[in-house]
Amino acid sequence: MMSDIQLEASSTALGQSHQVSEKEFWQQWQQYQDYLYHRCLRWMGGNPTNAEDALSRAMLKAWEKVQKFGRKIANFKAWLTKNLGQ
Repeated sequence: MMSDIQLEASSTALGQSHQVSEKEFWQQWQQYQDYLYHRCLRWMGGNPTNAEDALSRAMLKAWEKVQKFGRKIANFKAWLTKNLGQ
């Protein structure tokens, strides 16, 4: 398992690339998926069905947005967390 420092370094590297590839996006998404699910679960009052729905919607939105803003994302985990609620 990677340390928090390695996670942030990995996130920063994603933001510095010229274009975010589909492979890079999904690697990052899978890395943070459990964390994001638990955030959704908390925000949805502990309802797992609603949390899964929210996470699925967030995944689709994140994929769309990363195509536009991928080069500007400095911390992928923070960016994903922020975009969960939007």
